[in-house]
Amino acid sequence: MANNVSKAAGFYDYNPNTVPGLVARFRPEELPASGAVATWTANVGTNATQATGASQPVISANLLNGYKGVYFDGSNDWLTTGIQNSAIYSTSSVIAVVRTPSVHTGNNGRMLCVASGSGVSYAINGPLADGKMRGLNASVAWMDPSSSALGVDTAFMLEYVWNDAANTMTYHQDGNAQGTATYTTAPTATNTALMQMCKESAATYYGNLTIYEMMVFNTTLIEANRVALEGFLADKFGRKGALPSTHWHKNIKPLSKMLFWGSEAFASAA
Repeated sequence: MANNVSKAAGFYDYNPNTVPGLVARFRPEELPASGAVATWTANVGTNATQATGASQPVISANLLNGYKGVYFDGSNDWLTTGIQNSAIYSTSSVIAVVRTPSVHTGNNGRMLCVASGSGVSYAINGPLADGKMRGLNASVAWMDPSSSALGVDTAFMLEYVWNDAANTMTYHQDGNAQGTATYTTAPTATNTALMQMCKESAATYYGNLTIYEMMVFNTTLIEANRVALEGFLADKFGRKGALPSTHWHKNIKPLSKMLFWGSEAFASAA
């Protein structure tokens, strides 16, 4: 008798939570049914919270492919996350599905910012007055990766990848490359403040956005992971039509593959 070792492949739904470096994920599935949002329960990481009733965002009336979102009014709504600036200051990636406001103004684009203090890691901002997204590094300079203007009252998938080793920020919009900006002053780890959704305390600017889902990573996403995450979110929120024609998951949602190992016994010839 002899054993012939064999293997077979099986596929299952893609799970973003298996991507290395994920420190926080906020999904619509964990939101309250309606009303004010005092707590956005994190699917991964620490909950995002707001104890002050007047500053609590609300569940948006605008569903996206059937999913709820959190509406921030641009005046005083914000949530504190459990993400420390010092944990993501050097390399990080953020992917979010958002709806833009009905009017673009100068400072209503704050999406994820450091709470306070010096040594700011970065702020993800946009759309600003011209409808473009921006990044702010170490409170030094705005970085505009040649992004195109976003429309008003429109849903988008936004992807930022920071690479401190290369001193760059790369931005994608619905999987479409928008450009890369280079900075000269590196972020610092001195600020241990928590990151906030839709508020930048240093200047008291607030974001006027609806956020449907957000994932934050403490690493620079490799292309394969970024593209798979884009495909997953595009499929979930009905954004596949906005992906570029050459995108790997334009027509096929990402799947994960598992190998099943086993053995088969057979009789050898005499």
